[in-house]
Amino acid sequence: IHDDFTFDDYITKTYGCEVHSFDPSIHLPDFRRGDSLWFHNLGLSGTTGKLGKWKVATLQDIFEHLNHTSRRLNILKMDIENSEWASLQNIIQTGALRNINQLHVEFH
Repeated sequence: IHDDFTFDDYITKTYGCEVHSFDPSIHLPDFRRGDSLWFHNLGLSGTTGKLGKWKVATLQDIFEHLNHTSRRLNILKMDIENSEWASLQNIIQTGALRNINQLHVEFH
């Protein structure tokens, strides 16, 4: 996110989607940004716990925390600073991939 909610706002306004944004690097507390927009001070990773000073979780654990285990995720967009591979491996191994319609990953 890094203080840029442009994509999130566009998706909600254009398609009426519920959007959850995750980024522990900007040090903001969890908050609700609008009727269908949430921000979480949490990062996506291949494990749940701490990654350096950041709180991280697997996608499956995030689904459970949000009570979204029986929901489909329309878009999973991630740019997570070298945690993409570990996250993807975990997403495939746990079966969370079957609940994702579209996956967009930026590798660095």
